Order: sequence, then C-alpha cells, then structure tokens
Amino acid sequence: MLCTSLFLSDQSSIGASEVAWLAAGNFSKEVEEFIRKREIEMRTSVPRISQEYIQHIQKKEEELGISMRKWDFEKFRDALKPRFPHFVSQVLKGSTSSFESKEISYRLPSFPVIRSTIRANLYLDFTIAYHKDSPNLGRIADYRHIIDASYCKFFLSDDSQQLNALSNINENLVGVPWRNFRKKFGEN
Repeated sequence: MLCTSLFLSDQSSIGASEVAWLAAGNFSKEVEEFIRKREIEMRTSVPRISQEYIQHIQKKEEELGISMRKWDFEKFRDALKPRFPHFVSQVLKGSTSSFESKEISYRLPSFPVIRSTIRANLYLDFTIAYHKDSPNLGRIADYRHIIDASYCKFFLSDDSQQLNALSNINENLVGVPWRNFRKKFGEN
C-alpha cells in the first residue's frame, strides 16, 4: 500500500472543531495555509509516488511473469489480505501494537473509516498498477470523499466514475446519482 501517504499525511490530522469551522464556511489564515500546503504536497507527491509504484509493479510483473491487466480489484485485494495488519498500522501511523493491528484487521467492518481508508488506498494502487498511469488529483479527492462518508448510509454524487468506485472502497454505502435525487426531490 505504497500510496497511503496520499490519503493520510502527517498534515491531515486536523480536529473536529476545525472541521466544524470549515463546514460553517469560516476560513482562518491557518486553514487557508493548511489547504495551500496540502495542495502543494499533493501536486508534488502524487506523480513521484505513482511513478515509483509503477516501476515497482513493472518489476514484479517481470519477475513473476504476470500482467496486472489480467487481474480485477477483488483478486488484487485478496492477494494483499495477509498484509492488512501492516496497512492498519500504516493508517494509524504506527500507534498500535502488532497484536492490535492484527485484531483490527480481522474486524475491519467494525472500523468503517479504517476499512475505507485501506480499501481506497488499495483501489488507488490497483488502478495505478492496471493503467500504469498516475491518477489525477480530482480522482484522489473523490476517494477521500468516500472515506469521509464512511459512517453514512447514502452517497450522493454526479460523478459516475466515483459511484463506480464506491463499492470497491465502501460496500456499505448506497450510491445515489445526483440526477436521480433531483428527479425524486425536485430542483430545490
């Protein structure tokens, strides 16, 4: 899960009060600076991390005589299941013991945000490996929104690719296309 840093960098640990402040539309200089730094970090790290990962995958494909083009996401995810305790530790920034990481990995459905974060990273890794291309920053943001909705029942979006990725990242979310929502509830 080489792309973990794309979703959870050291700078991304803002608290609930900051989130509420942002949701209310208030932007302090600190928040503006956080956003600016995060955007710069993403623009510089995504291409580098993706290129390193593509080279790693190409090397593994050559060593093993396989092609990622023959895999689907479920096969990719299942092949990496033994590494889930390590991924839990990465997501939680090493704050758990080996035993705790293993226990959490066995009970991932009980931890929706951790599960969605791991699966979003795996899905991103899979799409990079499959297409041999760096994702655009908008796609990464789409996956972050799915992680943010981990405790929700419905996910409203006008982006069909985002809705298609939904079941791979959080199978408990019900995707609702924006046009269907508008038809049912009107323009307002």
